[in-house]
Amino acid sequence: MCFVTETLSFVRLLVVSVSVALLLPACSPSQPVQTPAPSTNSVGKVARVGNQWIGQDALEREMGAEMVRRPGPASQVRTQALESLIQFEVLYARAQAAGMDKDAESIQKFRRWVVSRYETHAGPNLDKLSPPSDDAIRAYYEAHLEKFEQPAKVRTAILSVKVPRKADTERKNSARSRLEALRVLENLPSVEKGFGDLARIHSEDAPSRYRGGDQGWQTPSQVKAHWGEAVAVALDELKEPGQLSAVVEHPEGFCLVRLMERKPASQETLASVRDRISWALRKQQELEAQAAFQKSARDGLSIEVFPEAVEAVAVPPEPPASKPPSGVPGS
Repeated sequence: MCFVTETLSFVRLLVVSVSVALLLPACSPSQPVQTPAPSTNSVGKVARVGNQWIGQDALEREMGAEMVRRPGPASQVRTQALESLIQFEVLYARAQAAGMDKDAESIQKFRRWVVSRYETHAGPNLDKLSPPSDDAIRAYYEAHLEKFEQPAKVRTAILSVKVPRKADTERKNSARSRLEALRVLENLPSVEKGFGDLARIHSEDAPSRYRGGDQGWQTPSQVKAHWGEAVAVALDELKEPGQLSAVVEHPEGFCLVRLMERKPASQETLASVRDRISWALRKQQELEAQAAFQKSARDGLSIEVFPEAVEAVAVPPEPPASKPPSGVPGS
């Protein structure tokens, strides 16, 4: 009953909402809505607009809604509720007279709403799915150990001096000499600070110069992707925290690499990833329940697809990328 009531309410609301702005000019006195002759069959009815009866049950529901919107004396609530129903039926009748109940866009919106309501009422109740069992979680973990491997990571400090790719030999040698002079300094800061003030003063790597050249935790492959193979090889040769590489050439110039810390590869424990696995299994349960519902919904229905007609439908162009309003940072 609740589903039927909501559906009828949506039908009326949809038609009125899409038609009010368009109907008023069309509904002139010269185009009256046909009103049938009065009928004596009014048992349980409180009013009639055109050929649409308003029942006591409808008035009762509207009075309940009216009491929430605008509480007041019973007689006032009853009058306001009845007037609201009558005005609605007036607009609905005008909308029908203008053919708005046959408008393709309105009909499609209604169809989509009905489908959504049907899925809510007849679809799987995902809240009642049983949570994944401990055995299921453990089985998933043991079958997918590779997903829970943590690769070895390294934390480095890099002091970089940039040199244009087309720089002459003299300029390259000058940059190399600057770094070699810094390398032999005996007052390097503690390992935790990377290159410290030396990076702030001399490094040209903007993201890290004020952090002592600290690059954060990276995998060897990430180091190679960002700084090039020569830097990755030089880093691999550093075994103890605090060790310093020779001057290394990279795609944008030259640098010094200092090892700060290493983390060996490790395996996440079942306890540490249990919640993640439970969530993944739960999502899989939901997908399977939805797939079963969709499959059962097709049972007994004839479905035929016409490939040539499908291919004849042009794909709409991609919408242009939205631009931020003028004055917004980054615009």
